[in-house]
Amino acid sequence: MKRTIPLLITFFVGLLLIIAMFIPHDPFYGLDSRFSIFYDVIAVFAFILGGGNLLKVHLNKVQYKRRDWKYSIVTICGFGLMLGAGLLKVGVQGGWSGDYQGDGSLFKYLYDATFQPLQATMFSLLAFFVAS
Repeated sequence: MKRTIPLLITFFVGLLLIIAMFIPHDPFYGLDSRFSIFYDVIAVFAFILGGGNLLKVHLNKVQYKRRDWKYSIVTICGFGLMLGAGLLKVGVQGGWSGDYQGDGSLFKYLYDATFQPLQATMFSLLAFFVAS
C-alpha cells in the first residue's frame, strides 16, 4: 500500500500532462505551467533535504572518524564549493541578476570540469559492460 498510492498519483499526474499536451482546450489548457510551479516548489524542498542529509551523514563520519572519513571531507568541501559558487554567483556577468550558467562563471566552469569527465567515464563503463 505504501508503494501503490504514490505510483497511482504519479501515473495520474503523468497521464494528465500527456493529455494536456494533445488537448489544448479547457480544462487541460495551462496544466503544464501550473504543474511546473508545483515542481519548482517541491524541488526546492528536495534540494534542502538532500543537502542537509549529505551534510549530516558526512559530518557525522568525519566527527567520529569512521571508515573512509577522509573522503567525506572531500565531499563536504566539494558540496560547499559548488553551493557557494552557485549561490554567490562568482564570476557571473551582470552580478546578482546575471545567469549563473553564463560564460565565465565559476559554477559553470566547475560543473563542466567535473560533470563532462564523469559522464564520459559512465558511458565508457556502460560500453564496456555491454560489450562484455
